[in-house]
Amino acid sequence: MTRTPGTEWIACVEANPIRALEEFVTSWHPVEHASTGAGPGGPDEPGEIYGELPAALATVYRPARARPALHRFRDPLLRRPERAGGPLGERLVFARAHQGVGDWSIPWPPHPADGGDPPVWFTLNPTLASAEITVEEERLSRFLLQYTLCVSRRVPSHATFPLSHLISFVSHARDNVK
Repeated sequence: MTRTPGTEWIACVEANPIRALEEFVTSWHPVEHASTGAGPGGPDEPGEIYGELPAALATVYRPARARPALHRFRDPLLRRPERAGGPLGERLVFARAHQGVGDWSIPWPPHPADGGDPPVWFTLNPTLASAEITVEEERLSRFLLQYTLCVSRRVPSHATFPLSHLISFVSHARDNVK
């Protein structure tokens, strides 16, 4: 029997994007196998970084341990976030783009003034001194929902329009399937 992914997460997007993210990830990406410990929170991951992750990143990484598809996209979520430096200071990289030509990260450690939802930086050519940094339109919680929708191939490109347009697209598609 084919499993039909849920769309209930759409109702949570505005008021609780982290809950929407969790519901989308768990309903659209089935569990493939039990965790092998190869991710945040597993035996090989230092507890200090997983415990410090902003809620939105933890919400993606927790279910990703049993959903390896989240790491097999064209622009994959890293199996473990990586600390890196950059022109704006220390950062935590959580995804790569264009076979490593770019990456997405957040300031590290997160600034308390961000309220647990830090800005997301896209860094083009992160290994070069002339790296170009763009601040994404959406904060981390909404960016991760947007990113996961797009890399899951549920919508076209994650870099061309804001999350509100993506949600409209998904809602329209859902309404036309019924």
